[in-house]
Amino acid sequence: MKKFLLFSAASAMAIAATAQTVIVPPTVADAQTAGYEALWGDYKYGYVLPNETQLVDNDAIKVVMNNASTAKPGANISMSGINTTLFDRSFQMGSAAGYGSADPIYALEALSEGIKQPYAIFTVEAKVGGELALFSNRGSNKYTMYVWDATVNEEVGAYVLASSSHITDTKTLISKATVGLTEGHKYYIFGSETGANINLYEIVYTPYSSEKYSVTEFDATKYSTAILPPSLDDAKAAGYEALWGDYKYGYVLPNETVVADSEDLKVVMNNASTAKPGANVSMSGINTTLFDRAFQMGSAAGYGSADPVYALEALSEGIKQPYAIFTVEAKKVTMFASD
Repeated sequence: MKKFLLFSAASAMAIAATAQTVIVPPTVADAQTAGYEALWGDYKYGYVLPNETQLVDNDAIKVVMNNASTAKPGANISMSGINTTLFDRSFQMGSAAGYGSADPIYALEALSEGIKQPYAIFTVEAKVGGELALFSNRGSNKYTMYVWDATVNEEVGAYVLASSSHITDTKTLISKATVGLTEGHKYYIFGSETGANINLYEIVYTPYSSEKYSVTEFDATKYSTAILPPSLDDAKAAGYEALWGDYKYGYVLPNETVVADSEDLKVVMNNASTAKPGANVSMSGINTTLFDRAFQMGSAAGYGSADPVYALEALSEGIKQPYAIFTVEAKKVTMFASD
């Protein structure tokens, strides 16, 4: 069972920017001590976390539970029906945003008005760059967890995460969605689904400078389908074109290359561009000592863009290089077990 960790203002200054921040709802005992309202009149169901509750404010991140709704302030913290044996309580998530919506969010109030219950929406300020992880599920209903960067595009904002899940094994499996946060940016975390509410069990923020942020133990054999660029020997054997005339730089992966086709999913490298078909696979300048090759990625989509993409061709035309764009067909629902 995950342990509750709520940072007080007094202890925040003692936490280094390299420390990992873990946020889960307070226990019932802590809620009773704080005088929070019992949910549906009985603490066995949970309690209502007041609006504007500051959950953490340390050297790395500030998180405020803020749903901005005057009609339904606060957020339900559930102790029952939370769809898992791994956690004993959860933030109840929801918003006025439609499931799978790409509509822009210009203000926090737009997410709050019209919600069915007092649901949690979080305002997050990243003081250092790092990785945010959200652990959630919604049982048999489809749902999406969103992260909106309110700072980009001259503070018009844009989505930086829209992670949809549909997990039916609700007792032992939950969804893990991760997104990188930029130092000095403000974000909103919210959810929407096809039924009622989403269970958000835990938020974890790991600064890039933290010893806990590491991919040194990456092992492709851990995954049912691991997708890496072919080795240089495999590329030569397949007759792929040398990059810039010399294989020391890499090679060009032909368009429509099937890079994986397992019982779980099918992945095709397909950038749809007739002007620049294929994709560069680099063996040099890949900015890491952990891998020896990389797919070179890019598209015609703008950074932080919330514009809809109507066709693969729209992503391909206008790209600067033969960059990789992947078409993925999921054959199974992919699930992540909790740590």
